[in-house]
Amino acid sequence: MRFDYLHSARPLFVARLLETRIPERLQSAVFALMGAVCIVGGAWGIDAYRLTQALRIEALYQQRFDVTQVQLRRTNVYYDRVRTLVDLDKQVRHIAESGDADARMLAEIANDLPEHAWLTGISHDDTGLALEGRAKNLQVVGSVLRGLMHARHLHSPQLVEAAEEEAHGQDRGMKYEIHVDGAAR
Repeated sequence: MRFDYLHSARPLFVARLLETRIPERLQSAVFALMGAVCIVGGAWGIDAYRLTQALRIEALYQQRFDVTQVQLRRTNVYYDRVRTLVDLDKQVRHIAESGDADARMLAEIANDLPEHAWLTGISHDDTGLALEGRAKNLQVVGSVLRGLMHARHLHSPQLVEAAEEEAHGQDRGMKYEIHVDGAAR
């Protein structure tokens, strides 16, 4: 038995490993096996490191993607709101423009009405505008038609109906209906 007072005793496993002798004919095979284990272990370690780095990068990109998705949803909501506002603006502008056109048309009709002619109804239909009214006599109804023929924004006025109104045997005037083409909305 030997005692080494300077160094502590080696563990039994290490001592046995160091005492093991590999026969010369197996040494090249063992060295090749150890080299292969080192190469495979190193490659596995590199791949494990690369995998953890790739997973970390994937998690980072997933987090950025999630944030981008939330921002995209918010942007889509704002875009939908803006698009709705633009559509409403177009509708309001169309209504305002049609109101201006209707106002011009009504002013033109009113300016062309002679004395003793009254409008009792104006309505749009599929092909144009229907005007209903009362007049003192048939001559005034003719004046209404002539005035509408000279209007710039009204086309082809046609007398649809003219009837004399009577009440208790007295003449009360004429009831008329005129159709104007192309004045529909």
